[in-house]
This record gives sequence, structure tokens and C-alpha cells, in this order.
Amino acid sequence: MGVVSPRAFDFVDDLRALRDPELVLLKGHVVLEQFLVAVVAARLNTVEDEVPGLKFGALVDLAFKNSEERKYLIWLNELRNVAAHKFNALDSLQFSAVLQRFDLPWPKGNLERCILLEQLLLRFIDLALLQMLEYMRSTPPDPGDDFDEEWFGEIEGESDAARKRIAERDATLARIRHEE
Repeated sequence: MGVVSPRAFDFVDDLRALRDPELVLLKGHVVLEQFLVAVVAARLNTVEDEVPGLKFGALVDLAFKNSEERKYLIWLNELRNVAAHKFNALDSLQFSAVLQRFDLPWPKGNLERCILLEQLLLRFIDLALLQMLEYMRSTPPDPGDDFDEEWFGEIEGESDAARKRIAERDATLARIRHEE
């Protein structure tokens, strides 16, 4: 089952309004984690409340088959960990070292930093949405399950839009990569 709650999409909108890179990373990570729980729930054909509390890495491993995507998500988690556990983390060598794995420069301005982090996070949120839909298509809900077909239909309609957004985010990240 694992349909993402409509409130999670509101959090994505809230994320776009933030102008503090640390908050973008920390809050974006929380939103991404909600989507990963929904992906795991879809894979297990259950509801999100039935997914046990798992560490981020375990969620990633259960949610994604593609090792390349899993690798990037783990790196993103490392960025979040540095930001959450180190004062002035975004200017630290440790943060720069993890960010370099993405082959991305770290801009000097806060707005530019917010844009870069937002693009990374939103890319992976859309990727999680697509993965969830793939699991849901392969395992239809059991009869009698509390399943909102209308809500699933709305999300299903998002597939093409999510693919388009991922391509746009990849293009934006490529431009950032080559601007330095």
C-alpha cells in the first residue's frame, strides 16, 4: 500500500520556501525519510504505520534496488549527519568532502546553497515517489484494505511529472556542476 500522505506533499512545498541551507537539508531529509517509509510500505504491501522504525540506511536498502541510487541517498544522509552533529557544519571540511562525492561545488551564497540542496533533495523525493508507484503497481492491495483509489490515481498521474522533474533537476545540477 504505502501511499504517501497528502501532508508530505505540503512539506515539499514548505521546503521550497526555506532560505537557510541547514534547514533545507535537515527538514528535507525528514520529508525524504517519510517518502522512504512509504516506499518500504508499498514494497511490503502494508501501511506506513506498520513499517518499524528503521535507520535511514536500512530504509534506503529496503526501498531501492538500484545500487547507484542507494549510494547517492547514503551520501545525502552523510551530509545530513554532518549538519546535524557539527557546529558550522556547512563550512566544514567534512561537509565539503561528502559533497564532493556528488561532484558538485559548494556555493558561497546562502540562496545558491539552498538551491543546490533543494535540487538534490527534491530529486530523491521524486525518485522515491516513482519507486513507491512501481511497488504499488506490482502488488495491488488486498480486497478490503483501507485503500484510497482516488488518492492513488492522483499520485499515479504524478509519474510522468516526477520523471520530468527529475530530468529538470538533473539538468540544473549539471549546470551547477559546470558553472564552477
